[in-house]
Amino acid sequence: RLSRNPTPTARRVDEDHPRLNWKDITRVIFVASAMIFVRSLFRLIEFTCDSNSPMMKTEAYLYVCDSTLMFIVLAILIYWHPAEYVGSRKSILQMHHQEMI
Repeated sequence: RLSRNPTPTARRVDEDHPRLNWKDITRVIFVASAMIFVRSLFRLIEFTCDSNSPMMKTEAYLYVCDSTLMFIVLAILIYWHPAEYVGSRKSILQMHHQEMI
C-alpha cells in the first residue's frame, strides 16, 4: 500500500537524498534487523546447550556466529545510516504537521 501511495515524508526523503530512496532505507533496516535476529538465535542455541558442547568450548563459533554478523551489521549501518536520511527532530515534526493539514 505504501509503495503505491507514498506519504509526503517518504517523497521528501526521495527528493532530498538521490543516493537511496525510502524503500532502500527500509531494506537496510530489515537486513540489519534480520542479521541481529540470526545472531540472537545463535546466542540462544549457545546458551541452551550443555557446558560441554562444542559451541561452548570452541571460540570459532563465537567469532563466526556472533562477531562476524555484528561486524557486517556495523558496516552496513555505518555506510547507510538511517538517521542520515530522516533529518532532525524539528524537520520530522514539520513534515508530520504538513501531513496532518
